[in-house]
Amino acid sequence: GGAALERFPQAPLKAALEMLAQEIDASPRLVVRTAGLDDEARALIQQACADSGFTGVVAFRDEPGMAQTAFQLEWADGRADHDPKGSADRVAEALTAALAAEAGHAETLSVDRSMF
Repeated sequence: GGAALERFPQAPLKAALEMLAQEIDASPRLVVRTAGLDDEARALIQQACADSGFTGVVAFRDEPGMAQTAFQLEWADGRADHDPKGSADRVAEALTAALAAEAGHAETLSVDRSMF
């Protein structure tokens, strides 16, 4: 059963764990929210957490409504989200708005960079 594992974005998860290592390190618990993980995928995620230096408990919450490639990390002091589909949708909306503005429409639409 590596099907769930093939769909799960391991590289973004590892990158997130490395970037957040100092923040997460002091937390006793890390919650990973995602859709449809099997035991093999959970074991690999736990290993990735251990590899990044996290010594606390890794808990999993199945979120059936989330995209297969999305995940959310929660710890005592914060949260991080990874949703490539949502990001792609926001980029497409921003591009459409920018193109509409360039096409000579009177209203200028500003792009909020914080959403990327």
